[in-house]
Amino acid sequence: MSGLAAIENADRKEEQGSVAQLVEQRPFKALVPGSSPGRPKINMAWVYILRGASQRHYFGATDRLNQRVNEHERGSNHTTRRLGGELRLVASREVASMEEARALEKRLKRMKNPAKAIQFRSRTFPS
Repeated sequence: MSGLAAIENADRKEEQGSVAQLVEQRPFKALVPGSSPGRPKINMAWVYILRGASQRHYFGATDRLNQRVNEHERGSNHTTRRLGGELRLVASREVASMEEARALEKRLKRMKNPAKAIQFRSRTFPS
């Protein structure tokens, strides 16, 4: 290789960077989904009970409790407008996933007794 060709080859290598630099520039890909400490995956969900001025109750499940309660209070949900006036968060319970939250919500609705369902704040649930 002539001197000029060697210099051009060295310049090309500098422009491309070393293999280590190329590897470091690639975006991080976690080996196991959800294992990246940079992007934690939060799957927590909530089951909640609201009571309106009419003393009627609403059972719901969400992954963003504060936002959902605010939506109810603004009246953007037609199902809670029937509760009338001011809404109050009577009880809430955090669970591991939306699937678990929906299952618990369904179970509470089947009780047909809001006073009994409000007891779900405790650790034990009636079967």
